[in-house]
Amino acid sequence: MIHHTRLRQGWSLCTAVCVGVLSYLIGVPTSPVHAADYSVSVGYADLNRPNPTNFPIPWDGSPGVIFQGCPSCRNLDAGAVRIVNNTGGTLTVNAVVVRVDACTFDLWPSNIAVPFGGTLIVTQTADGEIGCTGNRHFDTSDIGPGGVDWDGVCRPSNIIPQIDVTVNGVTTTYADTGQVLNTGGIDASSCPEGTNESIQWTTIESLPCPHAVLTLTSSPQSHEVGTTVTVTATLTNSCGTPLAGVDVDFTGLRGPNGGTTHTATTDSSGNAVFSYTSSSIGTDTIEASVTNLAGTITSTTDVPVTWTASPSAPAAPTPPSAPAASAPRSGGGGGCTINPGAGFDPVVMGTTALWLGCLMWKRARKRPAELDRSTPKPV
Repeated sequence: MIHHTRLRQGWSLCTAVCVGVLSYLIGVPTSPVHAADYSVSVGYADLNRPNPTNFPIPWDGSPGVIFQGCPSCRNLDAGAVRIVNNTGGTLTVNAVVVRVDACTFDLWPSNIAVPFGGTLIVTQTADGEIGCTGNRHFDTSDIGPGGVDWDGVCRPSNIIPQIDVTVNGVTTTYADTGQVLNTGGIDASSCPEGTNESIQWTTIESLPCPHAVLTLTSSPQSHEVGTTVTVTATLTNSCGTPLAGVDVDFTGLRGPNGGTTHTATTDSSGNAVFSYTSSSIGTDTIEASVTNLAGTITSTTDVPVTWTASPSAPAAPTPPSAPAASAPRSGGGGGCTINPGAGFDPVVMGTTALWLGCLMWKRARKRPAELDRSTPKPV
């Protein structure tokens, strides 16, 4: 019975392994993707009328960004879509398709692998084309009802752009209800003329969050020299949504560490950290900044860091004084004396030896008499 039971258990294990291997080989579909597995945001990038605070960041060249657009386009004027992988593994973005009324934009490569924490950005792929007929330009602010040219029109088109995102074989349609991709349904650059159209990354289906905000730990800090201070910069859009994957430059403007620089990348909470120490007293002034294609954003406030001298080292404890010599005590018998209170020095050691010798001599003198008393006398 035991033999047959073990045989069945072994067969079951073998069957399970074989099924697993076969499933892998024939490509059993992976677990379905969920909305929390990735996030979608939209923005607008305008370099014709540069505004660094509104220009979407991260962008091409930022850490972890897979950029599908035109990195060398000088007349960048286009909508943009950003997909961030929030899972613990790799996601495959099979397709991104943007529909603005009658215009459909399907410009980018298929089946792009985006690693955990990575970002995919899709935007215009060529310069000099406008509207539906030149859809590689992706100038989504210039599209009106039915795909007509909306250049220079300040009357709302009432178009809600749609984005079809296919990830791991599952397609989800998102509505740009905040009309970020078409700048509110008007050609914003003409309303009034020369207006910058850039809009910072905004969570899909939300109202626009036009600009970025870069803040530093605002409270003054005081530290002893030789210790470590940490300064945190936080980068968000104007709605408070963190902007992750952006390099922040820290600079010591003034003070004993003036000229010190450090670069750190914002995490999923939008935080970048700078830790440093000082060997000199004084007050540093620390600033943070972010640089993009449109210019530089600086922190809303600077942080003063004051370095103070270390307190004096405590005085070494005073060693205890030697105890006072006690009066000589009688060693008994032979008149030998000893001072047991002295320390272990040659004089004391010699005295001790002498006292022990006297004591042994005294006991030797008493021993014959004790023997005489303990031995019975003959009758």
